[in-house]
Amino acid sequence: MDAQLAVAAEIMDMDDPAIEILRNRVPDLGQDPYDSFSEDERDEEDITKNITKDGGVTKRILRAGEGLKTPEKGDEVYVTYIGRLVPGGQIFDQHVDEGAPFKFILGSGMVIAGWEEGIPTMKEGEQAILTIKPEYGYGRVGLPPKIPANATLEFKVQVWSWKPSSALTKDGKVILKKTKQDEKGWHTPKDDWEVIVNLKGFITDSETIFVERDDFAFTLGKETDPIFPPGCLISKAIQRFERGDQGFLVVPPEHAYGRYGNASFGIPPFATLRYELELLRWHQVDKINHTPVVKKILVEGTGWEKPHVGSVVEVRATGRCVQCGKHFLQIPSSNPTTRQESHFVLCSGAFPEAVELAVEHMRVGEKALVTAPADFGYGKSLAREVDIPQQDDLEFEIELVSFERTSEIWDMTHDERFVGMQTHREMGNKLFKDGKPRLARKNYERAVKYFQHEYTLDPKYQACVNAVLLPCYSNLAACYLKSQEWTRAIHYASKALSIDRDNVKALYRRAQGYLGRADYELAKKDCDHALGYADETVEKDLVVLLKHVQMRMKETDAKQKKLFAKMLSGVVSA
Repeated sequence: MDAQLAVAAEIMDMDDPAIEILRNRVPDLGQDPYDSFSEDERDEEDITKNITKDGGVTKRILRAGEGLKTPEKGDEVYVTYIGRLVPGGQIFDQHVDEGAPFKFILGSGMVIAGWEEGIPTMKEGEQAILTIKPEYGYGRVGLPPKIPANATLEFKVQVWSWKPSSALTKDGKVILKKTKQDEKGWHTPKDDWEVIVNLKGFITDSETIFVERDDFAFTLGKETDPIFPPGCLISKAIQRFERGDQGFLVVPPEHAYGRYGNASFGIPPFATLRYELELLRWHQVDKINHTPVVKKILVEGTGWEKPHVGSVVEVRATGRCVQCGKHFLQIPSSNPTTRQESHFVLCSGAFPEAVELAVEHMRVGEKALVTAPADFGYGKSLAREVDIPQQDDLEFEIELVSFERTSEIWDMTHDERFVGMQTHREMGNKLFKDGKPRLARKNYERAVKYFQHEYTLDPKYQACVNAVLLPCYSNLAACYLKSQEWTRAIHYASKALSIDRDNVKALYRRAQGYLGRADYELAKKDCDHALGYADETVEKDLVVLLKHVQMRMKETDAKQKKLFAKMLSGVVSA
């Protein structure tokens, strides 16, 4: 259960479009879809049963399913559902399109623990109410703003079908069979992770071994070794394994080497192959915040808590240039001329940016190998100071020794929140001036969280908060403009303008975002609006931006006229 709460905690800080959809989706409540089934459609057995011994997950069948089979761990399950809070009945999420049901791999950790317990009890076509207590849902963390902390959840779920774990291809001809399985585990490796396996390949007709590899490492989804059959079938199989699982994969000739065979391995034409597999261990590999920074876990940490922006952390780290091999960083160091303290404030710019971004995603005791391009290191000026090539990729080995656990935002007083917001705003300003917009962005995002879901402030106090929130939102827009993330820049500029609709900087930055997104009319509108309030220091920049927008508008009009003329000439000639 700690593992599931860890997943919930990670979800809170994930910069992921799928999570944004969940947070922002607002269902049509004209008719409550939760009650869209009449009483005569419900199963006669309208009894609530405990799914778990502690009563943390219960099920009430609304409509009985067919047959005797239920989905098993590793199966790909297809469901529709509606989720609401208990009590209150507020719908926080739904997926009701029968033509494109929600799908997930049972036992893979893709869904909350309550689903992992409840769905395996349901038959094909069964519809039921799953009531899930917080410890099997999102726990004490919740998933703000839709799901509060310690929330009991109720899901109306219908299981439409599932794809058996044995089927790895659409035609069902590639068969996976597990011979040893960890019944307590739930974690499985994913694409781009490095896995270490024992592998043995047989030609089924003769039982001839054509390949045997022990402690063989490869990257899931990137099977470059010629021993692998086409279609990443070994990866697909291993992604359904937990540590220590064993099984075999049967691959018919049309999914292996076909009528030509593979002479290099002594595989004849039209041979059916069998691969015996054992998953020994893996190294989790993740891209950090959709950046080119990649973190590979070498030693897993303990617990589930991770430091956040502003935490004081203690690390051990070394750094080297990938191309030239030069070592340039050692923390802590006994050399007084190169010494750097092992304690620092996270996302303060004290260490290379790749290190700071990675540490935010580490647990205590975790050791990781982090690779990053040169611009996630020291930048051009500092690269010269530490005497490393400006264009070399960087590699860091990092261990998170400890970090100071700070109070959660919801446990702080308003005054404590205000101080925290001010601190992160000032740190963001410093980092932005130092040419580190990504780290600045981290601090601004932390700053706005302090009062993000506070709606009952005294008007005078709200005015003080707004005076800090407005520049934070506006500066967030500037940070996202730097990375050409136009939609996010527009979003944060609009947040600033919701506080002060005439703020010139926010209008200017939103206009830049609209220009980048080719929304020229909206860009022109913001420029015109800003010019009505701009002083001399900003007016010149606005005029330049407006001219750029008008030039793009003329270019677009000319292209459209040319296209219409071409279309019209085709109609006339016909």
